[in-house]
Amino acid sequence: MVPRIALLILISFFILQCGSGKEEASGGHGTEGEAGKLAAPVPAASHIAAIPELAAYKKDLERILTSPLPVLTLPDAELHDEQERLAQELALGDSLFLKEARKTDTGEALHNEIMEIRLLQKEETQRLKLNCENGQCYWVELYNFYYRNTTAAIVDILEKKVLRVDYLESEQPALNARLKRIAREIALNTPEIKKELGADLEQAKVVFKDSKCERSLHLCVAVVFILKDRALWVIVDLNDHFAIGYKWSGLPDENRPFVMTERSLQNEYIMEHFCGVDQVLTKDEWEINSNLTSSDGLEVKNARFRGREVLHSAKIVDWHVSYSFKKDFGYSDAMGCPMFSSAANVAFRGTELEDIVENGAYSGFALIMDFRSPVWPLPCNYRYQNRYEFYKDGRFRICGVNMGQGCGVTGWYRPVFRIDLGQAGAAQAVEQWGEKKWEPQTSEFWHLQSEQTAYSPEGYLFKISEGDGSGFFLQPGSGAARPDNAFSYFAVQHPGVDEGEKDLSTFGPCCNTDYRQGPEQFIEPAEGISEKHNILWYVPQMANNNEPGSQYCWTELTLKEGKQSFSVWPGIVGPMFVPFTNQH
Repeated sequence: MVPRIALLILISFFILQCGSGKEEASGGHGTEGEAGKLAAPVPAASHIAAIPELAAYKKDLERILTSPLPVLTLPDAELHDEQERLAQELALGDSLFLKEARKTDTGEALHNEIMEIRLLQKEETQRLKLNCENGQCYWVELYNFYYRNTTAAIVDILEKKVLRVDYLESEQPALNARLKRIAREIALNTPEIKKELGADLEQAKVVFKDSKCERSLHLCVAVVFILKDRALWVIVDLNDHFAIGYKWSGLPDENRPFVMTERSLQNEYIMEHFCGVDQVLTKDEWEINSNLTSSDGLEVKNARFRGREVLHSAKIVDWHVSYSFKKDFGYSDAMGCPMFSSAANVAFRGTELEDIVENGAYSGFALIMDFRSPVWPLPCNYRYQNRYEFYKDGRFRICGVNMGQGCGVTGWYRPVFRIDLGQAGAAQAVEQWGEKKWEPQTSEFWHLQSEQTAYSPEGYLFKISEGDGSGFFLQPGSGAARPDNAFSYFAVQHPGVDEGEKDLSTFGPCCNTDYRQGPEQFIEPAEGISEKHNILWYVPQMANNNEPGSQYCWTELTLKEGKQSFSVWPGIVGPMFVPFTNQH
């Protein structure tokens, strides 16, 4: 098994790299020391409609992507004199300077933009050992949004030639004035920022500070609004044109620099609002508690429907990832908090709600939390989701979602669910569907869902009953298309003994293909389960696929508006629980 951290370090060496939950604004100015907050993304169409300069910028970008020279040049208003204009023209005539203007494999036009043109100072030319004593050498900087590289040309406008070209891989450029204006307007058109600035909006002084988007790898900038003795920092994504989040600080001090990036902002927000913090959701006769664990993902606890506890606890304690191209090659992946955690895949935004529509009508909602590796979707990086579905009729489903891409197309993914079903500690009876009827199970056991598995006429595999005759049918993902292929384990709960209740950093081997996924330790040797409370461990299995038209658990790099974009085909597994009463 390859250590995950070692591979991530290796990837980072080659990359050399220098979302979004909803949070109500505080209403008025925040205070220094408060945790950062994420902004609800404003749809791009709304920003384009509200910001004329952004709309014009998008039209200019569309135009150059169909032109022979796919470069957004500095507008006339930003060129200070004819010397700068000439320097830009000379640089744009150099093939080395435009080496990455198009995709190297397909020739497709990419988003390239001139960011800075300036006269080189005497000390710079001396340091670079250039013969530019007459002040005729200019620095021209180009940023490529697809490859995320900066290219710099040094141009001699008297000799009318390019003296040298430097490629600054993964280095973020200085922003041109146009992008700074657009960033400011995006910030001011974000509802949370308007609310934070309030009546002081017109008096605010604006400066711009460097900032990184380490996770999305986009071009970002910090727009800083200075009000008297405080400053509001807003990180703006200039690839997708939205404000990521914001934070109050003291005044910018060059001697004591304050640095805010996408990752630091997201980490602060998640740690403050979700890690170890109980969240309560009430909706559609459901009352649900959730808590982001250190390395067991988002745990749902004490879920009640119409006042009755139906789910005491559910979480994914691990993702087992293995590859068929090499024996015992894979990972045991954990999901969890972004700090003080062993999780390789961390939460980067808060929980989200999504409506569930069946047969054209609203039938429930899903509670979702997203986790990903540092630079997903690059190879050998992963993105997972906890997804809990709750329906108006009392059904619920506990899901694991895998976005890919992983280390190749031969990956098998096995999320390990721990499910404490029903009322806490209540005695239960477990039955499995046989050939024609429900068959009581008297001892702890495991079961592998396969082509030979028998289901009830409704598609149920197990029946879990409580003392009053009510309970749940378990319906696994089945059918010819994408069955769960799940290992199910029923293990007696032993009060006072930690059998997965607490956080598990890793659990079980990564690469076993048989029933030895970790939960078997709780059922060997087997003991009786009749009239006892049982914990269900559920380990579905899914493989990724990159075949066109059949993609699954997969992510592909695509080109959109000259920048990197990604198409995602998520894989989703997990059991549905259907309630019944003592009338069954």
